[in-house]
Amino acid sequence: MAGAYTPAPPEGGGSAEYRCQMIDPGLTKTAFLTGTQFAPENVAIPHHAVV
Repeated sequence: MAGAYTPAPPEGGGSAEYRCQMIDPGLTKTAFLTGTQFAPENVAIPHHAVV
């Protein structure tokens, strides 16, 4: 991410917030990406990822 992010409640209520971002796996040739690891910086709050 280009800078720090501060979450905010979604407009209209609710508690889930969705953010989309591109992830560059750094591949230099055609290949199958068969796995990834999601590692949040702040483990004190709940996180989830949909890849």
